[in-house]
Amino acid sequence: MTSFGRLVSAACVAVTLASPAFAQVSTFDLSGTVLDPSSAVLPGATITLRNTKTGLVRTEVADERGRYHFIALPVVGEYSLKIELSGFAADERAALVFQANTKPVIDVTLKLASVAEATTVKGTAPILETRKAELSLTVDQQKIETMPLNGRNYLDLANFANGVHGAAGRGDLSVNGQLGRNIDYVVDGVSNKVIEWGDASKTGLSLDVVQEFQVITSQFSAEFGHSLGGIVSAVTKSGTNDFHGTTYVYDRPGRFDAKNGLTGTRTPFNQQQFGGVLSGPIVKNRTHFIGAYEGTNQDSQLVVTSVLEPGAFPATLNRTQGFSKATHRLADRHNAQLRFNLDHNESIGGFGGLVLPDGGTKSKRASWELQGTTTSVLSSKMVNEARFQYSRFVNESTNLAPGPRVIYTGFATYGANPGSPQDIRENRIQFNDKLSRDFGAHRTFVGVDMSRIAKTGVFNADSVGVYTFAAGTPNPFVASNPATYPAQFSQGFTDPRRPISLHRDFAPFDFAGIDRSYMNVDVFGQDDWEVRRGFTLNLGARYEKQTSSPDNNNIMPRTGFAWDLNKDGRTVVRGGYGRFYDQLFDNIPNTEDLFGITGNFSITVTPTGNPGVFPTFPAVFTALPAGFGAALGRTVTLDLGALDPAARKTPFSDQVTIGVARELRSDLALTVDYTYLRGRDLFRTVDLNGPSAFDTTTGATRTIVQADATRPYGSPSRVPGPFGITEGGFKQIRAVVSEGNGWYNGLKLNLTKRFAQRHFYQVSYTLSRAENEQDDFGSAAQGADPFDFRRALASNDVPHILVMNGTYVLPYTVSLSAIGSFKSGLPVDPQAGTDLNGDGFTTDRPGTLARNSFRLPASKTVDVSLAKTFAFGGPHQLEVRMDTFNLLNAINITQVNTVYGRVVGSPAATFMQATRVLNPRQLQFAARYRF
Repeated sequence: MTSFGRLVSAACVAVTLASPAFAQVSTFDLSGTVLDPSSAVLPGATITLRNTKTGLVRTEVADERGRYHFIALPVVGEYSLKIELSGFAADERAALVFQANTKPVIDVTLKLASVAEATTVKGTAPILETRKAELSLTVDQQKIETMPLNGRNYLDLANFANGVHGAAGRGDLSVNGQLGRNIDYVVDGVSNKVIEWGDASKTGLSLDVVQEFQVITSQFSAEFGHSLGGIVSAVTKSGTNDFHGTTYVYDRPGRFDAKNGLTGTRTPFNQQQFGGVLSGPIVKNRTHFIGAYEGTNQDSQLVVTSVLEPGAFPATLNRTQGFSKATHRLADRHNAQLRFNLDHNESIGGFGGLVLPDGGTKSKRASWELQGTTTSVLSSKMVNEARFQYSRFVNESTNLAPGPRVIYTGFATYGANPGSPQDIRENRIQFNDKLSRDFGAHRTFVGVDMSRIAKTGVFNADSVGVYTFAAGTPNPFVASNPATYPAQFSQGFTDPRRPISLHRDFAPFDFAGIDRSYMNVDVFGQDDWEVRRGFTLNLGARYEKQTSSPDNNNIMPRTGFAWDLNKDGRTVVRGGYGRFYDQLFDNIPNTEDLFGITGNFSITVTPTGNPGVFPTFPAVFTALPAGFGAALGRTVTLDLGALDPAARKTPFSDQVTIGVARELRSDLALTVDYTYLRGRDLFRTVDLNGPSAFDTTTGATRTIVQADATRPYGSPSRVPGPFGITEGGFKQIRAVVSEGNGWYNGLKLNLTKRFAQRHFYQVSYTLSRAENEQDDFGSAAQGADPFDFRRALASNDVPHILVMNGTYVLPYTVSLSAIGSFKSGLPVDPQAGTDLNGDGFTTDRPGTLARNSFRLPASKTVDVSLAKTFAFGGPHQLEVRMDTFNLLNAINITQVNTVYGRVVGSPAATFMQATRVLNPRQLQFAARYRF
């Protein structure tokens, strides 16, 4: 049997022998110690925990050290905690609300029955966790409902956490300076990540169905994986014994918008979001339901700054989201839930800045998910959960205009997107479980997580053709004027020797299809060892096997400690070390499966080499041209795993944290933490056939012929082959290798006040530096030496991040909420816009300029919400609110012209000129009816 076969067999045995259980991402554990007035422990006390909203009841008996421990409790509803022991007055805590993925500790001191009566007090969970090294932020229901979130996107809540900001390039978020795809997205304990790109959540959720939201930035436990950066998790709402309903409408009329920061005119932006939620009991204390719907219609205009066609042009978005969930108590010790949700949106966009309207795309993105959970209490010391999901994701895109793509570097881009059309479909079946056992001082869990991911789809092989003009080339093209000629033409083809999958209207020879599947199999375990009261060690390990990768040694130790200095829960020192492997995103194995080593290639033509085979602008090749000339170079993109399977490794990070948390008051806490992250085996691209290094700092240049003569595997050849050239005719051989390194250092301060005295607030500040050797698959600009991967700022380096949020409840049921975000700008990578070293490409970096050596201006955004609630008796309420986004009307630049020019010290006049900005001040009006 193969090693992988033994792994699968072991995992199946674990599932068979262990009662199913899994991640605590949607549940919490509660523990504590029962004491007498002299602080001596009280064994034998009876502890009863009751959910007053759903009827759930759990009972424990304190052990010989007075300890009790409840495992895997659902966060929905409110709890009461009652402690009883003969000879002592009963103590009850009511209206307790807990958060998912937490381990709160409630110690109770019982008074003698002769001097006190039974008491019931309203309480809250402790503000600090004393038994976990994890660095995380949880956003509760009150904050979700009151915060002014632009677009009602729950993922925006992640920006409240230290070290989190919007990602550069692809992806929603960056955690600790890492790429957008280095995050795992989780909903109700199962994956919600698009693995095709790995940089976005799969199925969106209406804000009104999110019970809690959490971001884990460092030291997540062994039950979490497939992320070298962080975890973004949401827990959805469930029904209770009370009927509740909400209907709402949010309207953003464009006539109240401020003027656009680029055009100086008002750019229409109209959006309506509407929907409703209904929840309640089917059978009281046993079966509950919740259902929701939300629609979004958006009509906006995107600003094009190119002088070739400046102005604002229409863009649209239409989205539908549905959600349903049922929970059922099978018996006193067994519970189950079933959830189904869908998300469908269609949009027209993909242009703006220097990209003209006909360079955009029409996209359709749809997903749905069926997810189930069972929870079983095997004994007072053992609890387990099992989860499964079946989900489907579809992404389709088509071009708004035919090819070719035309790029006037630093001036304008128009024509069909080379990466479109495409049609991608991703299906996932996932099962995971975790068995938890309380051994007193040791609280352990073991588990397994298995997924089968299947892919089908078709991709454009860059067949539309791309003309690239060097910076400063006169426009328009004039056939009789060589000064207007393009610097390069490239066009992609698929290898006719490989099968081509056709789908619907995608039928040309230049499309390739995929039909593949693979498995993820993970096993994990952890022991939370209370060495003594107030000091806990978190000792865990995890192993992941992805069958799409030959990497077999993805072993991850996780160690941490939490030290409650005074055993009163008010001062906690915490820290730890962990290794965290990423999920291989599917673009890499898809490329190998589609094209093999020599399948997909692009013809790159430079007119100075052999104008006879250069197509007449703006025509493209309709078939492979015969008789390739010396300048007709073949560019091949290879996954190095195709050349050497052992060379493809899974990226991972080693992380170290140390910090202290201090309770200033029962509702106010301050945390200070340091995070060090060392990324290893990160992906980067290297041209194995790149020309030798050439010093451009002196202003010297070399011709393409001179550069090609230095390529280690030869230059484009006239020798006939299957396509007119042999393998000696390769020009670029861009290999994806697992050799990159990254570094992150961050100091994180957080001040959190829970709701009390009519207000709550949070302030987070992060001081950090993120570096790497290459920005993933290569930055836009290239240095003089194709093998020089020196350490420089990462594209997601944001040195200063200050985020503040809070709500104050004014008299007359009026509330004021605000979010303030102040951040350093993202780095900017300069490029010359012309071919300096003769490699045939115009993305060279000028002279001695370092990668990412410039930076966007800092951004500042203040969003404010003012709401008034009208009560109509009983549960009936009407809330009206006005949200103001970008209250200060700041011009926040997100994109600039990166063409510096060829001479260091003399940048082009348009360099760093803004080409895209965030929206100006906008107003939104809303009404919400609750019953």
